[in-house]
Formats: sequence, structure tokens, C-alpha cells
Amino acid sequence: MRRRKAEGNGTSIEAAPPPIVSTLEVGPEVVGLITEFVTGLPERAAALERSLASDDLDGVADLAHRLKGSAAGYGFPSIMSAAANLEASARSGAAIWQVAGCVQAVVALCRRARAPREAPGS
Repeated sequence: MRRRKAEGNGTSIEAAPPPIVSTLEVGPEVVGLITEFVTGLPERAAALERSLASDDLDGVADLAHRLKGSAAGYGFPSIMSAAANLEASARSGAAIWQVAGCVQAVVALCRRARAPREAPGS
């Protein structure tokens, strides 16, 4: 998170990171599909956290693999990249704390994802 100083009193204010939106050209034929993907991200993130909590690294890797492919297809390259890193980490035998850091990164990106707004006149 970025911090900026409030004017005058020297306190820091947390600025929320910007939302993540699909890089695909948004038209009426894809808005619903991307919206459905984004709507499902909280459950995917929760499933990753559950698998991690039960030390199921194979499950984490499988979930990350599926998310990587879906995110690529729906135009979310930052989620795709983070999911690829998570999958590699989980499959490589990395320490659980390293995998946990990757899970946290993916979950944070999933929380920032937003459904597109349909283009005007569509």
C-alpha cells in the first residue's frame, strides 16, 4: 500500500491500491463472462487459503494452475503472473512460509479485481 502524508499534521494515510480490471476490450459479448470470473474470485481465494491452512500444497498448486489459466483468458495478467509464481512455489517444495507469501499476494490481487462496465452504447 502506498502511504502519503496528510497535509499539516504529519500523519500517514493508507491509500488503497487501484482496482484491477480486465485488459480485454469490453463489449457486450464479454462483459458477462468477465463479470462471472470476477464474481468467483473470492471463492477461489478462499479455496487457496483453505488448502494452505491444511498444508495441502498439491491442492494449492492445482488451484493456482487453474486460476493462472482463467486469469490469462479473462485479461488479468497480474493475477495470472502471481498465480504462476504461486504454482511454481507450491510445486518446488518451497518452505510453507514462502508459499504462504505467494498465496497472500494472489489473494490481495483477487480482492482488487473489478468487473468491467459495459461500454457506452453497447
